[in-house]
Amino acid sequence: MEEVRNYGSIVLENANMPSDQLLEMEGGLAKALAFVRQTINIRRAIGNAIPPEVLAIIFKYAVQWRDSGLQCRSFEPPNHLSCMLDRLRLGAVCSRWRMVALSMAEFWTTIDESHQALQDEFLRRSQDTAPLTVLLPDIRQNGSLLAAHAHRIRDLFMKLGSDRQPQLAFSLPTLECLTMTGKDRFPTHRIAADSQDYISIFPSDPPRLRVLVMREALWFPAIAYGALTHVHIDNSRLRSLTSLLNILAVCAPALQYLTLVNISISDGGALVPPSLVELSRLQRLVLGQAVEGPHFHFGLVPLLRYLTLPPSAVIHITGGSSMLTALESVSKLSASPALAGIAECTALTLETCAQQPPAMQAGECASCAGPAREFVRTTAVLSGAAADPRARLSLRLWGGVREPLVRAALAALVPWATLTSVTYRCTSNDTLLLDLVRQMEADRVRALRVVQGSDMMPLIVDLFAVEVGKLVGGNGRPGWAGMELDELEVWAEDASFLGRMGLAARSAKGVERIVFHWPAWQEGPEERVVKKLPQLELCSFEGTTAESAAPMEELDSVEEGFFWR
Repeated sequence: MEEVRNYGSIVLENANMPSDQLLEMEGGLAKALAFVRQTINIRRAIGNAIPPEVLAIIFKYAVQWRDSGLQCRSFEPPNHLSCMLDRLRLGAVCSRWRMVALSMAEFWTTIDESHQALQDEFLRRSQDTAPLTVLLPDIRQNGSLLAAHAHRIRDLFMKLGSDRQPQLAFSLPTLECLTMTGKDRFPTHRIAADSQDYISIFPSDPPRLRVLVMREALWFPAIAYGALTHVHIDNSRLRSLTSLLNILAVCAPALQYLTLVNISISDGGALVPPSLVELSRLQRLVLGQAVEGPHFHFGLVPLLRYLTLPPSAVIHITGGSSMLTALESVSKLSASPALAGIAECTALTLETCAQQPPAMQAGECASCAGPAREFVRTTAVLSGAAADPRARLSLRLWGGVREPLVRAALAALVPWATLTSVTYRCTSNDTLLLDLVRQMEADRVRALRVVQGSDMMPLIVDLFAVEVGKLVGGNGRPGWAGMELDELEVWAEDASFLGRMGLAARSAKGVERIVFHWPAWQEGPEERVVKKLPQLELCSFEGTTAESAAPMEELDSVEEGFFWR
């Protein structure tokens, strides 16, 4: 500042100063002004009070990251170009953000080889040290621009055509995850892949490869399948069920996570393999059908008859009509060795909610949807197995309990005779799961937890309250005297829900403990109702809705996207 004042006084005292000296003074003032502006920008920067290392962590959560974004492939493959542009936008907010972003070599490791200018800049900013996530849009280019960085490629995405592809010109010694996607989204005339049809795409096997993801698979890469820990096959057509089981057999030694979604079998699964496939290290199995339509007609459930899983395995099954048809065919759990441990589960968590299937959310396969109607998603989670408490079976079925196929699937797969606790969260107008619980005569259930959703119509709320009361205390008619509960817990949107259940009139006095939750901003239940239930405990909640105030880990952990945790 003193230097600027000196410049001003010199100019005033020497009005006839030569032009070259004035130009020199102008340059000095410009530098001083630039310094002042830069300092002001830094001090006023967004998040200036946040330490750089904390800001770097925030950046990781703000954009897709390899461990939390690109691995979560769900129904859509990641967009590498979008990931790259997001990083550039963060660095352009202010000079301090740019400084922090440029200091993070691992922030610039997502590469799309089809955009050479961006690729070169990101490779430079990654400082030739951080592992790379690379999209190779056309393997026939052989990735020549990336050859010098082959030792850094840890995650490789390849887009493939139907023709047999040439090899890459370089090896990938640090490759951990390989994703192969076809160029057609829903091809109807493609050649089915076969487990015997291995094609070499690497000069040598990547020694660290552990994850294989295949979408629209036309052929299988020649790799060390026995070392894979994660396998995801999606939107693919295989020649036979035997072919699929052969693939799983070679993956068996190390396989921990297996996801099979939208699989079409050319022969319809008619061939029966001679022996079971033992997946002794498997932790999570996902069988799904995200798309309705003729191209994905194989429900995958028959596959369970030929798999042997450890007692601690978590199984997730999701889908629509063809999956429901397959589930209906499973009349007993003992028919599927993979589900044997689930037969001992003691806890059932249920939910019905109004939601469109994922394929329709994405605007796909609209012709398969039929006339416009309300879609109901039914979710059931079985847990509490005696053999291993980690075991779990979750079902996410696109249909309400009014649909016979959904009822048949739940009746077949839920071990009603061993249940000791039932939790039900209803956020739709389909409340018939309570009726199903009553019909299946779950006599050993001693704990019931019910959560009323905020989206239910008033008339349905009244019916729901009455149905809960009948389930607990009976309907006053021969044939159903109510559940012999020790504990009942209810979360409701309205304090009057307690009275509408009519527990006192329905002989619910045998219930040892009743806990009722209602919104804190409302007045409590009527005093006359409270006095008739001496075992009643009243609790108000601060949340906006009952379902938000009563989180259910079992339901909330059922991811619709098919990815590993």
